[in-house]
Amino acid sequence: MKINYFGLVVIIIFLLLNNIILGCKNSKNNENSTGSKNLVEVWVNVDDEYGIHEMFLENGKFTEYINGMPLFKGSYTIRNKSFISTLTHMGGQLVGLDLYKWYSDNELIEKGIMQEKYIESSADYSSDGNIMTIIEKSEDGENYITTFEKKIFNMFMGLWTGYDQDSDIINIYVSNSNFIIFWPDNYQKSLPQLDGNIGYYSINNNIATLKNDNSITFGTATVSGENLEISINGLRGSFIISKIN
Repeated sequence: MKINYFGLVVIIIFLLLNNIILGCKNSKNNENSTGSKNLVEVWVNVDDEYGIHEMFLENGKFTEYINGMPLFKGSYTIRNKSFISTLTHMGGQLVGLDLYKWYSDNELIEKGIMQEKYIESSADYSSDGNIMTIIEKSEDGENYITTFEKKIFNMFMGLWTGYDQDSDIINIYVSNSNFIIFWPDNYQKSLPQLDGNIGYYSINNNIATLKNDNSITFGTATVSGENLEISINGLRGSFIISKIN
């Protein structure tokens, strides 16, 4: 498969699940623009198996993350219902390097990881202002469809890290209405109440109510400065973790 952003989803996800975390953004429709200034929004795609994929589009530049960690960034333009983009950097997690760093094509070529520079990529694009769809066709003719929803910022959003009640290291990435939990030292661990790693939340009076896929409430969370305090039903006490981005 060629090296580009949307077509790498399957490969990326596999790497992420074996390494731990990442995220991503997108924007509003302006099909007559080049590096459209109207595309200054954040969009999110959540997959129960793979996690939270966010895309940030702003003034001709895009940045993508999976569960809060670097994925892709580069330049783009919207033209004739096409999303035309050129990669400038990849996240280190994708190529077995520093998980939190970006790497240019020149750096990856120097390290012997790539043989050629990044090339332009084109995908079908549509957006109604609330839902954005990007369709990329693979070399074998198969369509890869990614649908993003507009993202609204709140105080809970970001990447948080610390220790749970069992003193196990825990990372939690919170998007606009979803969150994903990772235990880096034992990523097979999960909460029976959550039934997996991904959950959902709603906010009322600055308190987030945590829910699983079946909309069953299993805990609450509150933010105080750079700290997130989480209480899980059935677990003793609460635990506090800190924001790292």
